[in-house]
Amino acid sequence: MELIGLSDGDNSFRVRVLGRRSPGVLHLHDQLDAEVPIASSFVSGRPAMSLFPSDLEDWSRALDLLAAGQDICWRDDDHSPEIRIQPHNEEA
Repeated sequence: MELIGLSDGDNSFRVRVLGRRSPGVLHLHDQLDAEVPIASSFVSGRPAMSLFPSDLEDWSRALDLLAAGQDICWRDDDHSPEIRIQPHNEEA
């Protein structure tokens, strides 16, 4: 499942949830494997990340802020890829 996909035709950035880390293993059952595919003319990569239900709740709140025109920062915890999005401002 893709949480977000941004592209300008030459560059792309996505956050994709790949699935459960360890289905059936109780203490890991809710942990999700995810990746952040990034591609441009000079770099590409797929940093891995793990998500918990609380991360998805935070993502939902971040999308609400983004829809309201505010900047967002998701996963600002020093252990994961930090994702910052600033909406385009026509006046700037």
